[in-house]
Amino acid sequence: LVVAEPDDNDPTPTLLRNSRFTALFQPVMDFLRVLPGYHEFDASGLFLIFFTLFFAMILGDAGYGLLLLAATFVASRRFPAIPRRTLPLFYILSAATIIWGAMNGLWFGVPQLAELPGLRRLVVPALNAFAVNNEATLIRLCLTLGAIHLTLAHLWAAWRHRSLQSLADLGWMLVVWAAYVAAVEVLVGNGRLSVAITLAVGGLLGVVLFGEQTGANFVRGVGRGVLNLPLNLLTAISSFSDMVSYLRLFAIGLATKEVAVAFNRLALEVGFDGVVAALGAALLVLLGHSVNLLLGALGVVVHGLRLNLLEFSRHLNVTWSGIPYEPFRLLTASDLDPGSPGAPTPTSNP
Repeated sequence: LVVAEPDDNDPTPTLLRNSRFTALFQPVMDFLRVLPGYHEFDASGLFLIFFTLFFAMILGDAGYGLLLLAATFVASRRFPAIPRRTLPLFYILSAATIIWGAMNGLWFGVPQLAELPGLRRLVVPALNAFAVNNEATLIRLCLTLGAIHLTLAHLWAAWRHRSLQSLADLGWMLVVWAAYVAAVEVLVGNGRLSVAITLAVGGLLGVVLFGEQTGANFVRGVGRGVLNLPLNLLTAISSFSDMVSYLRLFAIGLATKEVAVAFNRLALEVGFDGVVAALGAALLVLLGHSVNLLLGALGVVVHGLRLNLLEFSRHLNVTWSGIPYEPFRLLTASDLDPGSPGAPTPTSNP
């Protein structure tokens, strides 16, 4: 038995010990088959918080949240084979969708439902999905959420380094806020490009001075930082595109609302004058909202997870290169030589 600290280049497996809180998000990570490397962060706790927000904003309708909540409850009672650890996550996502939809005044895309006495008080005027001129507020909210998300990534990276390189991480944080101010100016018109330029210059200066300080020679580290400046400029530009990526929360949520409203309008045009017309209108509503709900769920999987696993992880420098920990497993010839006859087909990229 050999016990030794792993080197950076060793293919060291990752064993996660989740807390009760982070374990709520683990079924999603297992479903995606992604695992942080041995020397990387496990961001499951932050992912759970932000994925819940993204889920609610993309699905966006309190009525859909109620359907998801009811489906989760029925599945927990009628299908005992469903893993018990997945149910709390669906309850959390359902509750978040109901809260966000109630604040937006969205109940199956019917504006009259939000005018009912008990539901009217839940609507936040600045977030009302049916109010005019609220788009700028929602765009700014999505960008602000993105800036906070990426800021936490750089603060976490600075805490990990706890050295002069931490100042470079804080410099990248300034670049993120420069991208935020620039995006607000471009999309809403209330930002100040001079502030964005100042933040970007200050952030890149910190990256140049402290980003390559890996030894005792400070001047040599600054020289390496100057040589890497062109690449850092490209990274700073990509920070702007990362910031704009958070607009997908607004765009997909708006699309979900408009599709629901469109199907409701079609059902009203069919009418409820006769039995046949009423059945046709009801079938149209049922089919339309079912398709819209499925498209919203697909948007959550594609876009809600992307913002965590791509944008956030890139700023935290997490590559998801982890190897599952499987102790004392007997290796066969097929494991050692994947090209041999009878070798298992790989299910994921190495």
